[in-house]
Amino acid sequence: MISPADARPRHLVAVLVAIWQADTVLLVQSRFPDAPWGLPGGLLEHGETVEQAAVREVWEETGLIIQPTRVTGFYSVASEGALAIILAANVIGGVLLQSTAETQAAAYFPKDALPAVMRPNHRERVLDATNSAALPFSRAQ
Repeated sequence: MISPADARPRHLVAVLVAIWQADTVLLVQSRFPDAPWGLPGGLLEHGETVEQAAVREVWEETGLIIQPTRVTGFYSVASEGALAIILAANVIGGVLLQSTAETQAAAYFPKDALPAVMRPNHRERVLDATNSAALPFSRAQ
């Protein structure tokens, strides 16, 4: 018989959010020393939808209230046992905080002037999110 613990998925699901303002994308730096820039987001919690995770993570990391609009990509990172889901979203409230309990900085960057030091694979994910294709990207990273 399979125990409930054994029946749980063995992959982590990360939800990241691409928030565009004109031709700039919002990136954050975590509180780790020398942290690279990356899209706001985090892990999906038990009982949470992807959209709820996106709203929660962006609020925690930036102080912004968002409305997810579409999925821009699915990224399988087999070496980490992770699946990253990227959503595009619109800001519908809140105020962008320069730092929070989870982040040391938040800023908008033009897509052609992204920071030199970014989290692994986030540059590709940001560029994919600029594409207006009707279907999301699916990539192994």
